[in-house]
Amino acid sequence: MASTLRAAKQLVKLWEQVGLTPDFPALGPYPVGDSVGFRVAVGMLLKSLEPGRYNQDYQQYETIRKLRAGYSNLYMASVLGTSSLRTMGGDRVKHYLTTSPTQSAWFERFSMGCVRRMGQDVRQDWAITLPAMHALMDLLDSEWARVGEAASRELVASIAAYSIIAFCGSFRGAEGMVYGGTTTTYMWWELRTI
Repeated sequence: MASTLRAAKQLVKLWEQVGLTPDFPALGPYPVGDSVGFRVAVGMLLKSLEPGRYNQDYQQYETIRKLRAGYSNLYMASVLGTSSLRTMGGDRVKHYLTTSPTQSAWFERFSMGCVRRMGQDVRQDWAITLPAMHALMDLLDSEWARVGEAASRELVASIAAYSIIAFCGSFRGAEGMVYGGTTTTYMWWELRTI
């Protein structure tokens, strides 16, 4: 704030040297109404005070930011949002300019302040926990000891190797099946019939 005031005083002094009248944009009054997203900000702050999943005292930023996204989507679907939307860019990359209050400079600063003060508690969404993986490996180990034919042992080893690779690669359950495709499904089916 002090640096801004110092720059303004220097500009006035320099303009006066050449006979220019100081001309700064008006700092007020602001128009009546919410043009910068105060209402959504108040809603986000109230939502942040509700009990959360990981902390009973407040919600995480990742939860409350969805209110901004919801408002922005509603605004863009409205007559005002649709008629005020402008685009810039070429065929591949486009930037959209909007008059949505939640896209104002003030709201951007508010959101950044929320993230800095609240922090982000990111917890991995594991489909398979480490104890479940150990239990699966124990099951496959006992299956390995039970079967005697080379082809059956190769199948058990393949399933174990695939499971460890999918787990260590952070694939969730469905992703492991998608990346493995029909081969994985066939291996699991074969293991059930051994």
